[in-house]
Amino acid sequence: MKVLVTGASGLLGKACLQSLIENGHTVRAFDIRMTGDIKKIEKSYSPEKIELWCGDIRNKDEVKKALDGCEVVVHLAFVLPPLSETKPQFAYAVNVEGSMNLIEAIKQMKTPPKIIFASTFCVLGVTQDLTPPVDITFPVKPYNNYTSHKVKVEKEIVNSGINFTILRFAIVMSPSMKGKIDPIVFEFPFDMRVEFIHSKDAGLAVARCLDSKEVWGKILMIGAGKKGQTTYGTLINGTLEAMGIGKLPKEAFSPYPIHGGDWIDTGESQKFLDYQRHGFEEYLEDVRKEGKMKIHVTKLISPLLRWLILQKSPFYKNYTKTNLSRIT
Repeated sequence: MKVLVTGASGLLGKACLQSLIENGHTVRAFDIRMTGDIKKIEKSYSPEKIELWCGDIRNKDEVKKALDGCEVVVHLAFVLPPLSETKPQFAYAVNVEGSMNLIEAIKQMKTPPKIIFASTFCVLGVTQDLTPPVDITFPVKPYNNYTSHKVKVEKEIVNSGINFTILRFAIVMSPSMKGKIDPIVFEFPFDMRVEFIHSKDAGLAVARCLDSKEVWGKILMIGAGKKGQTTYGTLINGTLEAMGIGKLPKEAFSPYPIHGGDWIDTGESQKFLDYQRHGFEEYLEDVRKEGKMKIHVTKLISPLLRWLILQKSPFYKNYTKTNLSRIT
């Protein structure tokens, strides 16, 4: 099948591109800019397998052109936190209005493509006081711009008449994740229940939807299953240790839940898609392999790296100030 992937340059987008191609599909990668990683993927395959389209989902004409000839749309283009909260008008224009451009353009097509929408388990809100796992029968409780936008787009897709699948992803982690650490990383309690999914498995889940008859018209939870159910502190510190940076103290993290996230029931999605290949330990092993060439240097400067990371935590700054005041 020919598949349009919006937001193709993101972490999940890159995983979807590779998995779709490896499962025999041709892809059109649509994004406002193409990163070096996307261009590397393009060079790995023949031009018949992947084409790059620079475009803006806020532009109706560009969206219509990108849809031409596609049988399935994987809709990933979304502004994430913290930008969704600090730039609310921009986020709404991309997340909601951009999604509506896509939905309306699909509806106008002679043969409308199916749509796979990437949502998040966070739309259920804070559920740490409930008995896990949570599932799709739990009511949505959006608590910020990002989750409100996800819920609105979910509803628009369900009511559009388009053949859809909505995938509510757990925390997607890639062994090769790069970039600056944002303070939002610390806005989760150290002992909070969370579920992760390896980016490769997330991409596989999307690709497997195209070969499944059962997933259409459904909302599914996508995570690593019991092997991916852990606590937030274990997830973060396990990753940092595998990178050679070492652990962060519990005091660096929020003492109370600000964001949604929990252990989720993935029984139905796994039954339909058979995508769960990596648990938490397999993910950590992949992180070690990814950083093997530079881990010795990383360990040498790990105290400095931990100090720099902790400067991003308002909770740790408050903790150190409180303890200093007690001493003085």
